[in-house]
Formats: sequence, structure tokens, C-alpha cells
Amino acid sequence: MSALAVLGPRAVAGPGLVVECPPAVAGARVERVGGGRARVTFDWPAEAGEVAATVEQDGASTVHRVVARSTYVREGLYVDVAPSAFSVTLSAAPRTPDAVVVPPPGGAVRVPADIAVSYRIVPGARRALRRGPSLLRVTLSCPGEVPADLPEFVLVARSGNGRDPVRPRTPTDGTTLLRVGGSTLTPGSPVELPVPSGLRPPYALRGFLLGEGAADVRLDEPSPTTLVVR
Repeated sequence: MSALAVLGPRAVAGPGLVVECPPAVAGARVERVGGGRARVTFDWPAEAGEVAATVEQDGASTVHRVVARSTYVREGLYVDVAPSAFSVTLSAAPRTPDAVVVPPPGGAVRVPADIAVSYRIVPGARRALRRGPSLLRVTLSCPGEVPADLPEFVLVARSGNGRDPVRPRTPTDGTTLLRVGGSTLTPGSPVELPVPSGLRPPYALRGFLLGEGAADVRLDEPSPTTLVVR
């Protein structure tokens, strides 16, 4: 775009600027991969030389990352993030330096806070020559405000029928031993419940998250070897 002044048969060109309307970036997906990083994948827009990623988090921080197609194909695109919720906006970078960019509408991907529920089986305390019942310890890790729709945690056991037991594959693949409601979980205050001892060893234990909010909560599982009772 250029300014143009016309007076009779004469014309004078004034200052100008380049305006670019980059194509929208489709198929954007963002997932946390641990270590304070998130992996960003998308469909590379046609004729785009570079793609810029803008990360907005905690209301103030904004991080820009520009990646070329060759780098994206070879290494992927990763951004540094905190445990709180954030959003990523992708756009094709302008091809002309100092161009005025008119971004396409939409394109932001919202990622919820990194809320995690972890569980461990703690051996019971020794009492004379015997041990007390093992304890299920469930802990909530949540940056910021705890959501009202936390999922329910269930502990399921599957018997081995005299052989090495196989881990339960689904919440219904075994016997439900314990349930911990999401409303009872508070950051910094683990919930501890004795594990029922009515099953005959060997059997394998496994925890699951149930409810509408289960997809937004990460389940931190212990080593499978610590969940086998013989």
C-alpha cells in the first residue's frame, strides 16, 4: 500500500508499506511432555516459509518461537511452559521484513493446568512380628485453584489365579477395592486408606480416574512391580 497524491496531470508517490495476510495454521495440537515443556504439532500451511508460535500464560508472559519447515520436520516444535494453564497461537510468519501482518481469525489452542493425581501403596507399619495393613496414598498436585469437577479415583485388583497376575486394563477389569472422591483431594494433604486384605494373593493393583474431568487430569502411576501383592 502506498500513498499517492494526484494534482491534474501530475502524481506524487508518498510513503508505502507492505501488508501481508498469512494463511491460517490448521490441525494444531498441543500436549505437555514433562520437564516443563509442551509439544506443538500442526499441518504446515502451503507456501509458508516459517511459522511463529505465541505462548500466553499467567496473564502476562508471552513467548514467541519461530520455526522453519526443515527444522519442524526434523526436530518438531517444543515450547517451555509452566504448570498453569496456557494457550498457543500459531501463524505463518511474514515473508517481508517490517511487513504489517493481518492475522487470520482464531487459531489459539487452550491447554488446561497440569493437574496430577498420584498414588502409592505404602507398606503397613510393623506391629511386633507382623505388619499392619498396607495403605493407599493418593496425592493431588494442582497449580492455582482446584477445579470443582475433579474425577474420582478407584483402585482395582485383578487376581492371578495361581500365576503371575496381569494388571487390570480398565476400571471394570477386576475387583474395585477403594474409591476416593475428587472432592476429598486437596493439594498438600494426601488421602490415606487401608487396602482391604480380603483377596487371596497373588494379585495386581492399578488405579484409574473416572468422571467428566478425567481427561484433564494426569494420573501419575508408580512402578508396576510395587503394585503386585504375593
